Amino acid sequence: MRSPIHRPLIAVGAACAVLGLAACGSSVSVSSPSGGTTTTSSSSAAPTTSDSPTTSAAAEAPSTSAAGGGATEGTPGTVTPPGTKLKVGQAAVIHTNRGDDPKDPKYYETTIELSVAKIEKGSEADLSKLENAAKFKGQTPYYITVNAKLLSTKGASNLGVSVPSVDGTLKDGTEAQSLIVFGQLGPCDSKSFKATGSGDNLTIPVGATAVGCTIVLAPTGDAVTGATYDDSRWNYEDYSDNKYRDDPIVWSN
Repeated sequence: MRSPIHRPLIAVGAACAVLGLAACGSSVSVSSPSGGTTTTSSSSAAPTTSDSPTTSAAAEAPSTSAAGGGATEGTPGTVTPPGTKLKVGQAAVIHTNRGDDPKDPKYYETTIELSVAKIEKGSEADLSKLENAAKFKGQTPYYITVNAKLLSTKGASNLGVSVPSVDGTLKDGTEAQSLIVFGQLGPCDSKSFKATGSGDNLTIPVGATAVGCTIVLAPTGDAVTGATYDDSRWNYEDYSDNKYRDDPIVWSN
């Protein structure tokens, strides 16, 4: 069971009008120097990260099946259980849903293959591009790239499906602070799931892939050594029902 030190949320105003539209075109999530989420702006461009090959670890540990009703497209496989420990590059199978009642006509659920492709160390100079750079003095950014593939979908339109997010972890296993940047920073880029069809038939097809990037910060003398997924995208009837909350899936180098 993890007991991360959740650092306080730091709210930083993002002045898009000053940076121009180019700086507000996209957003990426990153961890910041005190666990929690920091929002800031950047006008810098960044190279696109490429997908990395992954190996699935779903069969390496006992797993539970995804639930729900209605016709299923694709093969759900088995959901990776809480507490599973993986290496960077290995894939877990996770679930997402909208609503908690499968009888609701708007309900849908999916299974997604998710892997942490790489954890890249940036430089303090990367943060100098931010409008509030002084707040991050002594911090080093790390860029966590994840690859996602839609394995199955059932229920209503799944257009709300997005790349699952992960958190970064420091040397002692505590959660690194996350940062939200409007624009791109360092080698952090993302690619959303692409929908096909038109009108009422618009949907994200099984097999669609996406890339996500989380930026996290480590204070001087520390480092980001892993990433975790706590299943926060799954709508449980009760918050305490989420077994991943205190026992997440863990990736390490």
